[in-house]
Amino acid sequence: MCTNMYGNLTCYDDATSRYIQAFFNSINTVLIICGNTLALVIVYRTKALQDAAFCFLMNLALSDLLLGVISQPPSLYYAISCHWPGGPDGFYCQFVGFCICLLCSVSVISLGLVSYERYHYTVHPFQHINKFTLYRSLNACVIVWLYSAIASLFPVVGIWKGVGLQPYNALCNIQWEEEPMYLVAMIVGVLLPSWAMITFSYYNIVKVARKARKIDVIKNQVTLRNRAPVSNIASNIPACIATGVLDDSYHDDSTISTIHATSRSCKNRANFKKTMRSNKCTLTVSLLVGTFIVCWTPYVIVNIIQAVQCTPNSFEAIAFAQWMCIFNSACNPLIYGLTNKTFREGVSKLMRELKCRRRI
Repeated sequence: MCTNMYGNLTCYDDATSRYIQAFFNSINTVLIICGNTLALVIVYRTKALQDAAFCFLMNLALSDLLLGVISQPPSLYYAISCHWPGGPDGFYCQFVGFCICLLCSVSVISLGLVSYERYHYTVHPFQHINKFTLYRSLNACVIVWLYSAIASLFPVVGIWKGVGLQPYNALCNIQWEEEPMYLVAMIVGVLLPSWAMITFSYYNIVKVARKARKIDVIKNQVTLRNRAPVSNIASNIPACIATGVLDDSYHDDSTISTIHATSRSCKNRANFKKTMRSNKCTLTVSLLVGTFIVCWTPYVIVNIIQAVQCTPNSFEAIAFAQWMCIFNSACNPLIYGLTNKTFREGVSKLMRELKCRRRI
């Protein structure tokens, strides 16, 4: 355990470096507030996006927005003036530290819920509609906020001491080095369950996607190797088989028997069809999780090194790591816009309406 690691650390004396830090933090602030506000507005205005998948994504957007609004303004002020509003031991410092822990916990758990919802949508599509209703999804989001709030309260109420000013980060945050037991508790209670859901979900999604691609390859082989395309035989077979969904028992001389043998696989075909329709949304979640890992890895590495050495890292390393993990909150709305057609259409519609109002 590192005791009072930041006690002798003061504001970085190179004003130019602090101003650069403030400049990049201001970019983060603008992107976070504008991007996540836009995401929430588009989903509110677009009924097609008001489903379980986007419910969890909007839970993530809300936590990102609040993180930018609460943590970044005082961080900018400290980077420029070397003074934290209310002092490093005041209520506001404790409040910001609590909110950062709360909002980051909500983000991590929301990523786990998003991946788990995509797993059911892809692998168990017939159960998905009843299991992931909008009402249940909203209740799950409320539970996530309550759970994260309770977990984040411990350092603030004094059960675990650990909220303080970190000068090079220009933030009041949980000082994980001083409370290793709380760090372990948060890893076990927040990180591990979320990443277990993510790993389980995407492992099964990849399995289904590979099987779907394999069936598509077999279908193409049947079409190319037979004089009569599969579509010409469709009138003699069940409708669900006419699309060419075949099992792995295909042989050149038994096309018809193979097609009939797959009649029992109509339900599986529906699963694969829904899998292909969900590819774009699954890509969205993959990008969200991948971006989260890339952005948070430097921060985790820096904190591990500090915990082992009981000495703060360089200003440049700490400032970069902090900026990267906050930048993650600015990336998520961009991912929505790039990967979801309905979301892009909602943005275009909003822009057209704003232009019309300006003309009036």
